[in-house]
Amino acid sequence: MNKPGAKVFQGVEITDTGTEGQGIGRAGELVIFVDKAVPGDIVDVEVSKNRKKLYTGRVINTIKASERRTEPECRHFGVCGGCKWQHMQYTSQLHFKQKQVYDALTRIGKLNLIGWDDKRAAHSDGHALFYPIIASPGDYAYRNRLDFAFSNRRWFTKEEMENTEVKDNNALGFHVPGMFDRVVDIEECRLMGDEVNEIRNELRAFMNKGRISYFDHKKKEGTMRGLIYRNTLKGEAMLVVIFGDNEWSGHESVLSFLARTFPSIDSVQYVINTKGNDTIYDLQVKVYKGKDHII
Repeated sequence: MNKPGAKVFQGVEITDTGTEGQGIGRAGELVIFVDKAVPGDIVDVEVSKNRKKLYTGRVINTIKASERRTEPECRHFGVCGGCKWQHMQYTSQLHFKQKQVYDALTRIGKLNLIGWDDKRAAHSDGHALFYPIIASPGDYAYRNRLDFAFSNRRWFTKEEMENTEVKDNNALGFHVPGMFDRVVDIEECRLMGDEVNEIRNELRAFMNKGRISYFDHKKKEGTMRGLIYRNTLKGEAMLVVIFGDNEWSGHESVLSFLARTFPSIDSVQYVINTKGNDTIYDLQVKVYKGKDHII
């Protein structure tokens, strides 16, 4: 349902993608960046913002769905903002990502490149060869690091808002794009393997049972502020727990639980961050269990 008085463009064909994952279409001379649209879609678009001849908007009706579309595997897709293109087939993702790099180098960088489909020899006639993108062997579980945030201001989806039984306002997951204090509660993330999902969900249950406080990003207070998980091709794993206060009794109970419940983790570390921002590069990271590094 579109908002009263909102500008709507009908029958917009999506022909390209933006660097932030939006689909790009045109209405006359106007360029429209459309959230969650895929090249090949023909859609009706409600415009929310405009800047000169550039508009941003959302799909309110799909006239024809693109053949490049696929069903996202993640239950949180479209809410957390961590993955932009799960609804596009991987071969198409590769094509448009490569196109973005090529366009940036030639249009913005003014480099004289031979395209990836050009068979001429490298460096001939003053040209440099643009090599094709290398595909990942797997569409999912390709990351070696994830950063999670705790918040006592959970982001509720439309379905959760309509469910009167959902009362828990705490969240452990990812920040909502553009909102520093709101976090989407994540049950399953497909960017890494199953271990990180088990760790995150077990830790959430432990915290809720022990009434350990989630961080308040507006008041800058609360025990649990962040969690970093890393792994390597050698099979090693590291956890870094970020606390938002100086109460060691609460810290020790969390660290002890993680070390005891997940003995396969090679390094459990922690840092206390009571600053106004989430960066930890200028803070001391301490080892609780295992090594101070993984390889």
